[in-house]
Amino acid sequence: MSAAFSNDGSLFAAGTYSGDVDFFDTGSWELVNSFHIFEGPITSLDISPDNQLFTAVGDEKFLGLWNTADGTLAASQWRSVRSGPVSFSQDGTWIMLAESDLTTFLAQTWRSRTESNTSGEPSHLFRMQPRPIAVGL
Repeated sequence: MSAAFSNDGSLFAAGTYSGDVDFFDTGSWELVNSFHIFEGPITSLDISPDNQLFTAVGDEKFLGLWNTADGTLAASQWRSVRSGPVSFSQDGTWIMLAESDLTTFLAQTWRSRTESNTSGEPSHLFRMQPRPIAVGL
């Protein structure tokens, strides 16, 4: 299980053992959205600074970026090892993902950016930046 508050404190997200992410309005603590995104536990999640997106990882070796309003998957990346924690940068353009191959702990930086596709709608892309930012046990 994992949990995160939005930067402005208006949303609280709870990732469950069964693969759901539940969003609560912190003013009323009412459930505002619930999305089933994995078949197993959500091990880490974070909400983008603008509250428009959330990112999560779980036991499935999958990094995803979803829309907080409707739960649509905006971008995804399969990972070869278990990953977590995951976190947005303060400006929302970077996602930090820590990975473990059981002998080392490697934190990689991922670029999350929005580009217009041919229909003019924004699309979110992951671009791997080939720079480990931390290595250790």
